[in-house]
Amino acid sequence: MGPPVRWFAMGYYDYQPLARLERHFLLAGYVADETRRLGFELAARTGLGVSDVDRTVEHHASTSLWEFVATDGEMAYRELESEVLARLLRGRPSSIISLGDGTLLSPENRRLATSQADLALLDRDLGQCYWKFQQRSPNRPGAWHPLHPEPLVSIDQVRSFFAIRRQSFSVIDRRVDLRGRSRRQVVEALIALLEPTSGGASAI
Repeated sequence: MGPPVRWFAMGYYDYQPLARLERHFLLAGYVADETRRLGFELAARTGLGVSDVDRTVEHHASTSLWEFVATDGEMAYRELESEVLARLLRGRPSSIISLGDGTLLSPENRRLATSQADLALLDRDLGQCYWKFQQRSPNRPGAWHPLHPEPLVSIDQVRSFFAIRRQSFSVIDRRVDLRGRSRRQVVEALIALLEPTSGGASAI
């Protein structure tokens, strides 16, 4: 069942949200940069508030995700990530929250997410993930992920990364397949998950 939502018909220049959510709407995906961009585009189209877990982690750590992981390690990052998710889920009004690619690896994070919010997965296959990571340019030649700073030279390097995350995403029923879709089409598909007429949501 999708997130109950009320849509508003406002004047063009009225600074008002076009929708109001009963519960937070969480976006998950294999490529965090992509999930973040689409979350902000969805927010721009609907007027809903938006937060990003990784960027909030960076704010609290006062450094980039890459530097935080390199300096403090993955465990410190995961602990702060879980704290940030719990804090964002307590926030009101309900909004769009873009997750990091590994946020749902934690059983407790999965429990919180599924019990307190509605989730949608931006779905890709292994080959697409490999191609997307090859395109990354985080000012670190060859690096493709904060937890994998080595040069990306083979799809086998992504295989385990992909499989572990795919298992954690199994709790998500609503999925948007990114294959063959433009960003605009993906945002339209996400909006359809919010609309009361989509069959997966009810009006309030």
